[in-house]
Amino acid sequence: MEEIKNEQSRYEQAWSLYDKNKHEEAFKMFCQLAEEGDAESLYTVGLMYQTGDGVKKNMEKAVDYYQKSAELNHAGAQYFLGMCYFNGDGVEEDLAKAAELFQKAADQGDADAQAFLGNCYEFGNGVEENEELARKYYTLAAEQGHAEGMSSLGKLYYLGDGTPRNDLMAYLLLEKSAELGDAIGAYFLGECYVGGWGCRKDKSKAVKWYEMAAEHNIAAAQYGLGRLYYSGEGLAQDYSKAFELFQKAADQNHSKAQSYLGNCYYYGRGVEQNIELSVKYLTLAVEQGDAAAMNDLGDCYEKGIGVEQNISKAIALYLKAMELGEATAKWSLGELFYRGEGLPMDKEEAYRLLKEAADDGCEEAMKFIEENYKDR
Repeated sequence: MEEIKNEQSRYEQAWSLYDKNKHEEAFKMFCQLAEEGDAESLYTVGLMYQTGDGVKKNMEKAVDYYQKSAELNHAGAQYFLGMCYFNGDGVEEDLAKAAELFQKAADQGDADAQAFLGNCYEFGNGVEENEELARKYYTLAAEQGHAEGMSSLGKLYYLGDGTPRNDLMAYLLLEKSAELGDAIGAYFLGECYVGGWGCRKDKSKAVKWYEMAAEHNIAAAQYGLGRLYYSGEGLAQDYSKAFELFQKAADQNHSKAQSYLGNCYYYGRGVEQNIELSVKYLTLAVEQGDAAAMNDLGDCYEKGIGVEQNISKAIALYLKAMELGEATAKWSLGELFYRGEGLPMDKEEAYRLLKEAADDGCEEAMKFIEENYKDR
């Protein structure tokens, strides 16, 4: 009993040195305790090697200490060792080994491990995809107040991925996680306020949460915030700010941001007009399957703007966009049928497409029908 008390006292002394900013001295004392097989000290030395705190950073040594501590069933060490295997940091990447370690730590109630194990099951990293188990481990983490666990569970309820969609539950979980500083939670909370999912629509509140997530470089949040600046919803319209945000998201390969960036360059909104760059970003978005970009790039090919005119290519893009549910593509095809350009002239087929586009909210199609089908 006296030996245990003495060991605890030495461990507390080490932390006392650390708290006094004597990190190197603390490191040496933790190392002494680690050599005696103390699991907590082995784990702490691993952390210090990983962060370069009190000693030169060395991931291989961090892994070695985590391994020794994990073998003594230390949950924190199992989690951090799992992260090393997951990221290939200090050890060869091994997702199955990572998931195994997360499982051991999760079984001991480690909330970080539970949240990340849920992620493994959601995306099939090191284990077979299993939405039910993903939800189980996210829930266990969320019940401990774990921000990422709450945001991940809230996202499942928001998207209805393997989980019945529940807007109110999603909103409540995302709100809690965002208030704890979780960037993904903040982004999805912004989405809730934009769409009125589980709460009243409030785009000014959406701005607040998008801003938080955008500051953490979440591409979808940068796009969402840029979209609000572009339309002037929830805040004053600012094309320059919208362009800046679209650029940041587009640089992360966000397809809708690339599409909007193409429009900014096309119309000179927030940036000097540049048709060549417009075509570049629209093409990037099209390559990722963005329907709006398909319609806009099709318009470029139809009119020969920034590219060699090619009606056949324009029609192919319009058709693909229409298959994906893009209303403006129906308007574009309807006009071609009406004029008989690249397609047989067929005013009835043109009307059918234009009417569908108008019913889907396409204002250009509504205007075209009013001007050219006055007897309908």
